[in-house]
Amino acid sequence: MKASSAFATAQEEFWAGDFGTEYVRRNPADSHLAANVALLERALRRAGDIADCIEFGANVGINLRALQMLRPRLTPHAVEINRAAAEQLTSVIPAENIHCVSVLDFEPPRTFDLVQNGRSRHP
Repeated sequence: MKASSAFATAQEEFWAGDFGTEYVRRNPADSHLAANVALLERALRRAGDIADCIEFGANVGINLRALQMLRPRLTPHAVEINRAAAEQLTSVIPAENIHCVSVLDFEPPRTFDLVQNGRSRHP
């Protein structure tokens, strides 16, 4: 897991700090998994072959788990600013595919078939 420690914005500090860590505790991944599978299934109906993906703000990987259920051969990658969430994410995807860094500092090593924002649907 690659990590960064300096943040430029208040929002980065917010998600990297205590709020982001508490968010992991308040939002158990299993409670949203079925809904995410249904949503992503509808969204991907016409997507064709997707070999890999990257999620920005992956948290503990609920969307990535749902994607892997729908597309078992998919190679998932993630960008997650909160270290506690990124550590839990290693149980979902390989640590070498996790970038514990701000999206503002992330330098993609390559292109991906699917790119998604993970925090858009959760309060």
